Amino acid sequence: MRIHTAAAAGLGLGVALIASAGAERAAADPVSLTGIQDFDMTAVFRPLFSSFPDRNAITTQARWQVNGDMTGSTGTLGIFTVFDINGADLRPAAGAASVDSLIFDLFPAVNMDTGTGGIQGAGDLSIYFTTNNEDLLDPDSDIIFDNGGGTDPTGLGSQFANLTLLSSDFQDAGIYDIQRTADISGLESFLLNAINNEENIRFIFASQTGNFTSQFGTGNPDMSSSFDFFGEAPVVTFDVTAVPAPGGAALLALAGLAGARRRR
Repeated sequence: MRIHTAAAAGLGLGVALIASAGAERAAADPVSLTGIQDFDMTAVFRPLFSSFPDRNAITTQARWQVNGDMTGSTGTLGIFTVFDINGADLRPAAGAASVDSLIFDLFPAVNMDTGTGGIQGAGDLSIYFTTNNEDLLDPDSDIIFDNGGGTDPTGLGSQFANLTLLSSDFQDAGIYDIQRTADISGLESFLLNAINNEENIRFIFASQTGNFTSQFGTGNPDMSSSFDFFGEAPVVTFDVTAVPAPGGAALLALAGLAGARRRR
C-alpha cells in the first residue's frame, strides 16, 4: 500500500509531536512545601507544662528541635520532631506515576538576643519515614516520648517499630543550613500510594547521639520573650512524575494525520 507523501509527512510529524509531548509529560515536576504554611510540624518531648500525660506536642513555636535522649546523665531533654505532609498537596491532576527524589532543606533557629542557636551539641541527625500516622495531638494517643527502657537513645521506643531510615549524618556544632537528599529506594510504592490516595506522609527527625542538641526554624517569630528565636521554615521537595495524559500537541498531531488521510 502506497502512502501519499503528504500523509507520510503528517505521520512523521504526528509521531514526532506525540513523542515530544510524551517526553515533556514524563519529566519529574518538583513540588516544594514549606513548614507550617504547607504542612504540620510537631515537636514531641517529655512533659513540662502540658495536659498530655507522657509528652508535650507543640506546633506553634518559632523553633522545632531534635535532642538526644540522655536526660539522666547530661540534663539533655530528648526531643523528636514529626513532619506530616498531605499527599493531596503533591498529587498531579491525573495522578502520580512515580516519586523520583525527596530533599529536605533545614534552616537554623537563632536567638535574636544572644545570637546562639542552630546545632549546639554535635552529633547525628537522622530522618525516618513511618507508616504510623496516629494523631499526635490526641491526649489518648499511644505516641509518647519513651526511650524503650533505656535501649533506644532516640527516645522513639517501640511505638515506631516500622521506621525506615532515609538519611543520617553527623552534624558539627554551629549555625548553618542543612540539605539532605533522602534514600527512598524501596519506599517509592508507599509514597506513590499516599500521594494518589491523598493520605498523610509522616517523617520523623531524631538523634542517636545522647547529647545532640539542635534548633531549627519554623518561619514564625516566637511570641515568648523567654524563647526569642527566629529561623526560616524548612522546605521539603518531592520530584513527582505525573501520569501521562493526552496533551494539546498530541491532539493537534492526530488532527493533522486525519486531514492528510482525507487528502489521499
